[in-house]
Amino acid sequence: MIKSALESTAKAIVDFTAEAPLKVLYVDGEPGSLKVTEQRLGMCQIHVETVQSVDEAFREVERERYDVVVSDYLIPGKDGLEFLKELREKGNTIPFIVFTERGTEEVAIKALNLGADLYVDKRGNPETVFLELANGIRQVVERRKAENAVKESEHDWAVLAEESPNMIFIYSVGGVVYANQECVRKTGYSREEFYSSGFDFLTLIAPESRNLMKQNLKKHLSRGEVEPYECAMVTKDGRRTVAVISTRHVKYNGQDAILGIVTDITERRRMEDALRQSEKRSRDIADVAGDWIWELDSEGRYTYSNYAVKNVLGYTPDEVLGKHFYDFFPREEREKVQEVPMQVFARKERFTTFVHKDGHLVYVETRGIPLLSSDGQVLGYRGSDRDISESKKAEKAMQESEEKFKRLFSQNPEATCYLDVDLRIQDVNPRFEKLFGYTLSEVEGKRIDDVIIQAGKHDEARMLNQKAAEGYVYFDTERRRKDGFIIPVSVSAAPVTVGNKPAGYVVTYKDMSETREAQERLNMAMEKLRVVGSLTRHDIRNKLAGLNGYAYLLKRKIGDNEQVLEDLKEMEACSQQILNILEFSLVYEKLGAEELKYVNAEKCVNDAVMLATGLKGVKVTNECHGLLLLADSLLTQVFYNLIHNSTKYAGKLTRIRIHCEKAGENELKLVYEDDGVGMSDSTRVNLFKEGCGKGTGYGLYLIKKICDAYGWTIQETGKEGTGAQFTMTIPRRGKDAQKVRYVLNK
Repeated sequence: MIKSALESTAKAIVDFTAEAPLKVLYVDGEPGSLKVTEQRLGMCQIHVETVQSVDEAFREVERERYDVVVSDYLIPGKDGLEFLKELREKGNTIPFIVFTERGTEEVAIKALNLGADLYVDKRGNPETVFLELANGIRQVVERRKAENAVKESEHDWAVLAEESPNMIFIYSVGGVVYANQECVRKTGYSREEFYSSGFDFLTLIAPESRNLMKQNLKKHLSRGEVEPYECAMVTKDGRRTVAVISTRHVKYNGQDAILGIVTDITERRRMEDALRQSEKRSRDIADVAGDWIWELDSEGRYTYSNYAVKNVLGYTPDEVLGKHFYDFFPREEREKVQEVPMQVFARKERFTTFVHKDGHLVYVETRGIPLLSSDGQVLGYRGSDRDISESKKAEKAMQESEEKFKRLFSQNPEATCYLDVDLRIQDVNPRFEKLFGYTLSEVEGKRIDDVIIQAGKHDEARMLNQKAAEGYVYFDTERRRKDGFIIPVSVSAAPVTVGNKPAGYVVTYKDMSETREAQERLNMAMEKLRVVGSLTRHDIRNKLAGLNGYAYLLKRKIGDNEQVLEDLKEMEACSQQILNILEFSLVYEKLGAEELKYVNAEKCVNDAVMLATGLKGVKVTNECHGLLLLADSLLTQVFYNLIHNSTKYAGKLTRIRIHCEKAGENELKLVYEDDGVGMSDSTRVNLFKEGCGKGTGYGLYLIKKICDAYGWTIQETGKEGTGAQFTMTIPRRGKDAQKVRYVLNK
């Protein structure tokens, strides 16, 4: 899809002088809050309708059109998050702002994950709070308008491009960023292939035209004009075409790019070439033939040879004429036939082996007919030789490959079977016989599903069969042994093709019995630890609450005893540190608990900024638009901890910037930086170790552990005096290579 080069809507400027007032539905169970909010927002030219329950809110949303819904968290009946969840489940995408003073950071994160556009805390100076709310309302409305405008613009452009009879593409730094349907139809490449990072645009260009293409691309990059030019192209299946290419320099997403329109003139050129070829076909047919065409006289000497002999034997026609055919045989065969050369033809023996000019053997397939006089006498022979050396090599290679496959098949440490295209068993290895209890003679010719698939698994088996036909498949499941015992296995299957035609399947079964038992034991142990940890944290928090309460009472009773007050202050600090450690253990316990999935990095940064405090007067620049990362909900914690450290230890802080940049084809750098005091080399050495640092010593340690869980690395790369800089290096693929770890759509 074509993407507009619009600036991020996160940078939208709020305009309080807009003519048409915005219409807002405000949901809150407190009548006083409804009245105050309605009046306050009315001062900002925002019209507010109020309701006191979620049910009323649903009726209002169905009855009237609103620009924004603002909702408290705690509402009688259903709370604000339940309202948001039901709204989104019904397909309603109206902007939604949570406006509450009773929530926690966990509630804020949950609201944003459910699809809230903004979370505003009621607590604080009323003037500031309502100004922030009005500002937020206008921002989310402007952002939604910009998103809708982009979609409409993209749709109109795409319709025009997709209906064009010509190929249309956009090429930017790094590769093709757009190709219309005609590109797919004419070249044979899918859009996914066009847009992949490894796709080389020059693979579409025939070798003889690549220099011309490179020169024209260079002209465009230097802002030069290029006239339409003719170019030879190659489709995915190797078919050559001829096209006229018209290109011009454009800006795409703020970067230099080339817009190209390709007109296929292959058919026109073919007709022109056919006309020329028809004029000379009769005289050139022998010389352009791929086979070596020859004639011999009655004594076996060559009287005619076409130019193909050069390709077959390395000789020119002039070097062959006048020589006996057996002069090109290997010595042993030459000695056998040179005494009675023409009897070879009389016995209809075929030439099979010649000696090339450089000495190597050439295998040929010979066809010939006798040249007869009017009275039936043999005057000579006319025939052709086809070089089949490569076929011979391929045949030998095939035999060797089959032998290698048989060895690998029989010696595979995992249970393996070979199936035909109808999924009938053709062979099994010894490990298969041992795992399932069947010998080859018992199962040969039977469908694999009828042998080891238990009741209730046939639908799953049909699904795996279909996926195996489409390509490689890997799946954890269960299968039945001969004795009826059900065992856990990992099934991997792949099709076998011969000459691009399906020939069968190779299926491997890995016994997962021991692995499953170990995993179950581990899960049980982890659950026990989680329960114990949760109960322990709860009890410790209760005790600390009591401890802090007693400390407070003691301070009231002691009065002005400074020494004792100082000791109590230290005791309260220790209590707070214990609470921080408990919070750390709670987050640390979540490491690896969630399945990794693609999360929006830009949204995670925005959520962290929303949760952070102490950012007054600090400009936060979020440049992660279009970045998806294979992570979990703890990614927001990473950004929050970094921002928290900046606000506490950076000194005079005015700017925070989070951005990403590619480092080659298979690596991405995610960079967090501020303009604070930075840190010394001595501090940097132990920065990510447990207990090190100015605070609890767990913030950066936790970040390091989260990055480790994602398969990332993190380093502090800033300079003392110019600000802190944390660089997270993200490889494109992990060891399993099943999913890419990042997707960057810019």
